[in-house]
Amino acid sequence: MRKKLCSFIAGFSLLASSALAAPHEARVPLHDGRLRLADLSAQLLEEAHLPTTHLPPGEISLRGIGGSLFVEAMNRSLGDGCRMNVSADALVLHVDPDKLPASMDTAERALRIFTATAAPEATAAQARHYGLLMPSAVDPNKPMVVLVHGLDMDGMEWGPLGQLLKRSGYQVAYFGYPDDQPLDDDGQLLAKHLQAVRETFPAMRLNVITYSMGSLVARSYIEGPDYRGGVDHLILLAPPNHGSSWARLRILAEWKEHLLLCLNDRDWRPTWMITDGLGEAGRDLNPHSNFLRELNARPRRDDVRYTIIEGDEHPMRRLTADFVQGSEMLIPGRAMNWWGLRQTRVGLSLLATKIRSHADQSDGPVTLTSAALPGVADVVQVHADHETIYRGDGDQLPAAWQIIKDRLETKP
Repeated sequence: MRKKLCSFIAGFSLLASSALAAPHEARVPLHDGRLRLADLSAQLLEEAHLPTTHLPPGEISLRGIGGSLFVEAMNRSLGDGCRMNVSADALVLHVDPDKLPASMDTAERALRIFTATAAPEATAAQARHYGLLMPSAVDPNKPMVVLVHGLDMDGMEWGPLGQLLKRSGYQVAYFGYPDDQPLDDDGQLLAKHLQAVRETFPAMRLNVITYSMGSLVARSYIEGPDYRGGVDHLILLAPPNHGSSWARLRILAEWKEHLLLCLNDRDWRPTWMITDGLGEAGRDLNPHSNFLRELNARPRRDDVRYTIIEGDEHPMRRLTADFVQGSEMLIPGRAMNWWGLRQTRVGLSLLATKIRSHADQSDGPVTLTSAALPGVADVVQVHADHETIYRGDGDQLPAAWQIIKDRLETKP
């Protein structure tokens, strides 16, 4: 059914490609209350005098609540481009091609709106993951730290750093957002919540700590026209300010995210893979994207202190060093002190240390050049990869922790 609905939306988006088409009414016959997609393909588009779009075989019931949801979802997703209603024997459509989705972005937005409307319970369950999770009790006289996660993550990923901040006496809030949709949309969601905090606690200062793509989300609000003040310090961990070539691999992270949600969240539904976005965030992360061009053309916010913490260890070096270090386990315990094997063990340890100590020009996904931002002088380089910079490695603290702690303790 998901493929049928995607094709249904895509078919309508093609209507906008014909400049010859005019507003048109079409009637598609129903068969015992069911809409055959073949009829839609053969009759609707032909009547509208547009190129034929072949939808896959199948049918959709327009009866009962399910049918009502379908019609409502279509009307919401396509707006004035197509208004539909159901008569006794036909689906009646009022089509205005000039107002239908005319680009991939608008077609994908229509599909997300359609899916969210057609699956209200699943959408409501997913929405519980989004927004600003505040402490149960807020002291307006103390600064609050807001954590903004990265691509294909959620607030749970902040576990180690969040606990360190709480133990250090800070109030901590977690911002979650649909991390696969356009980053402008995520910035607007962050704006809505931080504006509400500003209105409720006008004297409370906020420190925003972001990770990876979350840095772009935060900057889109703080450096945008909707900013309402209140942010003291913006600390960007591994920020892809100029994009990342790894963005093209984001589908792998998307699959991992939804696999974990499927296994661990009983409310998970396949529709979540559509309503959290259809890869628009990955396109925005492209180094040459319009989003990045427009974002980086904005000036830094004068009353906000910026800190960039960047990593210079490629994750393959850490994994290689761990493998080399672990090779000691291949040496039997009773042979550890044999002269030749003892020297081998020492050599493996030295090699692992040398591999780990090498400084790279990136943390894997984000290069040092991409992390840099004109107008930000407080840039700190730590020996960490894209993950250990905020999570640590094993029992080790997050590589950025001491820098974060120092910056938060520094008064304006």
